[in-house]
Amino acid sequence: MRVGVIGGGVSGLAAARRLVQCGIACVVFDTGKRGVGGRCSSRLAADTRFPGAVDHAAQFVERSGRSASFDALVDECVEAGALRPWDGKFVGSAEEGLGALPLHLSAGLDVRKDVWVPPNGGVRKSKDGWVAAGETFDAVIVAHNGKCAERLTSKIRSPVVKLCRAAFGVAPSPSKMTLNSIYSLVVEVPAGSFPGAAHVFEDDAVLAFAANQGAKLGWASEGDETEVWTVLSTGAYGKLNKHPQEQLRGTDVEARVKGEMLDALAAKLGVAVPESPRRWRLQLWGAALPLNAWTADANFAWDASQNIGVVGDWLATSDGPPPSTIEAAFASGDALGAHMAAAPAESRGLEGSFAAATTVFSAPAP
Repeated sequence: MRVGVIGGGVSGLAAARRLVQCGIACVVFDTGKRGVGGRCSSRLAADTRFPGAVDHAAQFVERSGRSASFDALVDECVEAGALRPWDGKFVGSAEEGLGALPLHLSAGLDVRKDVWVPPNGGVRKSKDGWVAAGETFDAVIVAHNGKCAERLTSKIRSPVVKLCRAAFGVAPSPSKMTLNSIYSLVVEVPAGSFPGAAHVFEDDAVLAFAANQGAKLGWASEGDETEVWTVLSTGAYGKLNKHPQEQLRGTDVEARVKGEMLDALAAKLGVAVPESPRRWRLQLWGAALPLNAWTADANFAWDASQNIGVVGDWLATSDGPPPSTIEAAFASGDALGAHMAAAPAESRGLEGSFAAATTVFSAPAP
């Protein structure tokens, strides 16, 4: 069997890793130009003007104790230096940020970076099997969500199609996987501008989370003139101020949102707003976090009649890892890879229902 995996985030890499461990050849297609990881990727100092690695999306890893394979991965990553304990959680390395985790997962895999699999016709069935990015495979795994996954599967005849239909907003749909939109602001300010290393805001209309990246990742030094913070908005604020990401730079919306997020952070922490940040970058994370999860008999979907599977952090079981987490993403991909190796003729995860699922990053604003 030869498998094509569409998406190089944690779930796609976990599926490919397990398949390779079981002796099954696979190729991972990822749109990332600099590295794999999806929401778990980081911006590196070599590629930016910031003084160190920056996590602009996912910020840390937690273990629920509900996935033995993920617990083993975390231990493996800690030993390899890809993760380190931090405040009861785990964060990435000083050099790679949290992106060290997917980089560790991708070791030894055939990953095709900077490859865009077209949503319309990029994955199709032929007489010889599946065709993805011009290559033929015996099976394919969709490790995407949102509009990309919906369009990729829209012309495929399989029950997995209904699982890939997407909605966007601040309230979970009862019939579609629903994603919120979050602004991510990375800002370099004078050292000492904001107190602490990380803050969770559970009662704010604008902010959900903020972290000093140098303090969190361990690359900051005493005597540094500046510090770098990642500030994440609530989904409600993201929806209220939504603007096409590709048209955001240089707009009044960009300047206003940056100012409002800095003002809100200063107000919450009881300090003055820093004057003229040395540098900053604002990104609208349009398809950010799942607000619900498809709960079924497996934390993946596999249609054995068509040899197509779906993985992601929004696929869950009642006793599995919490959805919308890195742990859930890994567990989903790892479980599908193991299932394809052991029982490829058995469909799983196709019958279930959507239920609300939130984390500190996706909880509704008050």
